[in-house]
Amino acid sequence: MEHPYRIVKNIFGFRKAVYRGLRKNLNRLHVLFASANLYMLARAGGSLCPA
Repeated sequence: MEHPYRIVKNIFGFRKAVYRGLRKNLNRLHVLFASANLYMLARAGGSLCPA
């Protein structure tokens, strides 16, 4: 479980949470973790299309 956090912190630059409102912070985290999942999939050589 720590690998996605490392990607979000180091690659996407999410070091500190800035107070923008709870909804905006939660939305930003959802987008960052979805991006981290896509990044890990691309690095593993996977694709989104089932073929």
